[in-house]
Amino acid sequence: MKILFTLTAAVLSLALNFDAIALASENQESSRDVDKIVVLVKTKKALKTAQIDNLQDALRAAQFQLKHPDKVINPKMVEAKYKGLSLNNILAKANLTDDQLRQLSAETITFIGRDSYSVAMPLGDALGAQATLTGYENDERLDWRRGAPFLAFLDAGRAGYLAEPSWWAWWVSAIVVGNPEGSLTLGTKQMTAQQIAKICAQTSDGTLNYPRGRRKIEPRKNNKGRLTQCPLTTLPLWEQSADKQKTGTLVVSFLTGQQQKIDKPEDYALVSKFNDKPIDVQLGGPFQLCKLKGKQECRYFVTAIRGEN
Repeated sequence: MKILFTLTAAVLSLALNFDAIALASENQESSRDVDKIVVLVKTKKALKTAQIDNLQDALRAAQFQLKHPDKVINPKMVEAKYKGLSLNNILAKANLTDDQLRQLSAETITFIGRDSYSVAMPLGDALGAQATLTGYENDERLDWRRGAPFLAFLDAGRAGYLAEPSWWAWWVSAIVVGNPEGSLTLGTKQMTAQQIAKICAQTSDGTLNYPRGRRKIEPRKNNKGRLTQCPLTTLPLWEQSADKQKTGTLVVSFLTGQQQKIDKPEDYALVSKFNDKPIDVQLGGPFQLCKLKGKQECRYFVTAIRGEN
């Protein structure tokens, strides 16, 4: 399989920027040798969650010649030798059968990177375009500057409308099929979407912030609407003391397995719904953390928030 990419001005605008590098490299030492990926699949009967570990040997299963699409990393657009694992094999390792894949073909698959960049498409299109996760370039394990732990790419000859390099996903740490119902761990308690709705019900007109990878795809007018949100300080995130609730640093966990500390929780709100519906994973859901004032800044794909003791 040979993949040839033609750079255009539009694609150049998707080149790595320093903000993205900074986000992806926050834990660069640990990300450099990570050989695991989180897979979540929403079937009709249940939510399947798998963490696939020890992928180092499996990643050598297939070899490809292709051009890394970023002009900063690959200024001469030279082909390199990549090794990786097909999406079919990744999902098989998550215990999905061929019958289940056929039933899920119309569902959306979302590749989520450590910098919150996400790429989404119908699962059937991704499988048809032979989506592949690669972890090796010229026989060397990818480092974070080149997209570690994984790059996801498509066969341009089979991808059709997905053929442009903008459909590459960088720093991939999680794959989500379908749109799992939002559960969230607050403090030490895991709560369902219904339970969250009872304690986080404030609504106001606003703008849903899109994660990287969706901002140029989603029509801007579509993100204007009613947000359901509540300040973090109103949520049960800290242990209760005898006279008052603790406040202080928060630890936030994400679908990618990463964690991040927030030193000023009073500056943030939990966003749980958009236009009275759960936020799609491909749009940064099921939950976001966004700043209350100033330039809008959000953390996406939130799965847990707790007070640091």
